[in-house]
Amino acid sequence: MKGSHGPTSSHRPPPKRPMDWERLQLVEKIVDEIVAEHHPHLARAKIVVLGKPKAGKRGGKVNVAKASKAAAALNALVKDEIGEVHYQIAIGLDGWDKLSPKQRRIVLDHELMHFAGQDEAGKWVLVGHDVEAFTAEIRRHGAWTLELEIFCREAQQLALPLSA
Repeated sequence: MKGSHGPTSSHRPPPKRPMDWERLQLVEKIVDEIVAEHHPHLARAKIVVLGKPKAGKRGGKVNVAKASKAAAALNALVKDEIGEVHYQIAIGLDGWDKLSPKQRRIVLDHELMHFAGQDEAGKWVLVGHDVEAFTAEIRRHGAWTLELEIFCREAQQLALPLSA
């Protein structure tokens, strides 16, 4: 009997199309608030926030957002509509949707910290993290660099627990 074993290939639904990237203008308003509060050196920077379907992963950990300088290709597409873009933040919407409003602001603030502003030549600059270390490294060797010493001193001033 034809059709008794389920739908034939001609009756299958079309494959789902992945969600496209989108500009997140409401999130850009939050970015503007955080810039005014904590990053005055970025007051003249044009920062766009783009949503993408999936968050990235690095070292097995979810990376909800990624900061970068705006690519020349992006500027070629949008310069007539919104002007020159200096920086962009790409957000993985699957991870973003699981965050509280407070966590979202923290993620955005973190990404803004990568944006150093303009250098003496007028170029928009990115910076890396202040500290990159393994927990086991600190456990075994302590704060063995100036950066780790500063970081540990600051961390000791925090009220715990951090799960709030």
